[in-house]
Amino acid sequence: MATGLIKRTLAGLLMILIMLGGMLSAYTFSLIVCFALSVILHEYYAMSPLPSGYKAERFLSVFSVAASFLMLMSVLEFGLPAKYMLLLFIPYSAVLICLLFNPVEQTDAGHKTEYILFPILYVGVPIMFLPFLMYNSQGEYTWRYFLMVFLLIWMSDIGAYLLGMAFGQKPGSKKLYPSVSPKKSWIGVWGGLLFTLAVAVFLHFTSFVEMSLLHYVAAAILVVLFGTLGDLFESLIKRHYGVKDSGNIMPGHGGLMDRFDSALFVIPIIVVYLKLLSII
Repeated sequence: MATGLIKRTLAGLLMILIMLGGMLSAYTFSLIVCFALSVILHEYYAMSPLPSGYKAERFLSVFSVAASFLMLMSVLEFGLPAKYMLLLFIPYSAVLICLLFNPVEQTDAGHKTEYILFPILYVGVPIMFLPFLMYNSQGEYTWRYFLMVFLLIWMSDIGAYLLGMAFGQKPGSKKLYPSVSPKKSWIGVWGGLLFTLAVAVFLHFTSFVEMSLLHYVAAAILVVLFGTLGDLFESLIKRHYGVKDSGNIMPGHGGLMDRFDSALFVIPIIVVYLKLLSII
C-alpha cells in the first residue's frame, strides 16, 4: 500500500512538472499536447481489438487530431486566417478512404468505424477546446485559466481518492456505479467536491484569475460533476474492452487516458461556461 502510494505520488508529481514546463510558451504547450494526445489515442487503439492491418488509419487519426489542434493554435497565436482550417478535410477524408478500402476482414466490419472514428471524437473534440483556455479575451497567451482548471481537477481526484479509500470501501458504503466501477463511492464524490471547493475558494482569495467567488464555486461544481462522468465513461470503455488500465506509462496510475479521462469531459464544459460569461 505504502509503496504503491509512493509510486503514484512520484508519477503524479512528474506529470505535473512536465505540464508546468509545457505551459511556459505556446510552442512548448503545443508540443506537450500533441505528445499527450498521440499517447492517449495509441492507448485507446491498443485497448480495442483492432486488427493489426489498420496502421495507416491509426496514424492518420493521430495526425488529423494533432493537425486540428496545431492549426487552431496557429489561428490564435499567429493570426492564421481561420479559412485554412478547411484544409483539415484532407487528413480526415484520408482516414475515411482508408477505412472504406481496407482489405482486412473482420467478423463485424462495422466495428472498425467504432475502433477508429470514435476515439477521434472522444479525444479530438475536447482537445480542440484546449487552446481557448490559453488565451484571454484580449487574445494574449496565458497559462492561468488552464492551470486553474487542472488544479480543480487534481483536487477533485485527490479528494475522491483519499476519502473514497478511507471511508468509501467499508461494508455498507454506497457505491456510485458498481456495475461500471466497483470501487467508486459516493463518499469519494463528496470528498472530491470538498477538496475542489476548498481550492476554488483559496484561488479566489489569492486572485489567481479574475473571477467572482460564485464563478469559482460554479467551476468547482462543474469539474466534480463532469470529471466524475468522464471517469465513469472511461471505466465503461475499459470494461467494454476487458482491460484494467488504458496503459502503463505512469506507475500507480496506468495510462495517460486514465489520468486525463476527467479532463476530456471537464475542458469543453468549462470553456463553454467561461466563454458564455465572457470571462475569457
